[in-house]
Amino acid sequence: MYKDNLKRQHKEIRASLEAILCLIGQNNISDKALELAREISSLSGKLKVHLIFEDNFLYPDLDKRNNKLKEIGQAYKKEMQDIGHKFMEYKDNYNTRGKIVAKAEAFVKDTIKIFELLKERLDKEDRELYPYL
Repeated sequence: MYKDNLKRQHKEIRASLEAILCLIGQNNISDKALELAREISSLSGKLKVHLIFEDNFLYPDLDKRNNKLKEIGQAYKKEMQDIGHKFMEYKDNYNTRGKIVAKAEAFVKDTIKIFELLKERLDKEDRELYPYL
């Protein structure tokens, strides 16, 4: 069932978030910038796959169930579109070594901010949405 894939994807996304935060925690942004850019690109790919999977399987399934789940699915989809746009802006700002090094302080702040948003969303899906599956 697709629920297992969604949970696996969440686990992979969380691992990418932690890997990036761990690199930032080493307080050597310039030396780690290339690795950080690669991890951000990898995270971006994982998020794209997850969003496509949700659009193709999760939301259509919820639409077929009952009005309450249909409304929940539509609200989650809209919210995720907003988060997705914010992440893409973040990725575009920091998808290369040079961009990260040039704005290292802003990079750290922006990373913490967007990652908190992503973690909150993952937690919310795990807690409030996936139990219905």
